[in-house]
Amino acid sequence: MSVMKMMVAVAAVTSVALVGCGRGHGEMTQERLNKMVSWKVDDFLDSVDATDAQRDHVNAIATRMANDVGPVLLDNAESRAALQKLFESQTVDAASVHATLDKRSDALKGVAHKVADA
Repeated sequence: MSVMKMMVAVAAVTSVALVGCGRGHGEMTQERLNKMVSWKVDDFLDSVDATDAQRDHVNAIATRMANDVGPVLLDNAESRAALQKLFESQTVDAASVHATLDKRSDALKGVAHKVADA
């Protein structure tokens, strides 16, 4: 497998692992996220018979991605709490709801760009 194809595949695997974090298995932490990304990437590298050099290179990228984007992905609880508070008020302030959603969308878009640029 060419290096470029492997890099694209790793970006995809890492994206899936990062985006899918925290779905019904308790609270996701940075440590759990790092372990999950490592497991998914290692599983992929096993399936393509990656060399040791390729593994080192790809694992370094996956670790960097998990550490860079993990805090943004793990911040979902804060955004959710802010939205819940807004929706529980007597009158919903649409501008505040939009601002909260825009802030979260911008953060997630930044994650997607980091992964794409990895």
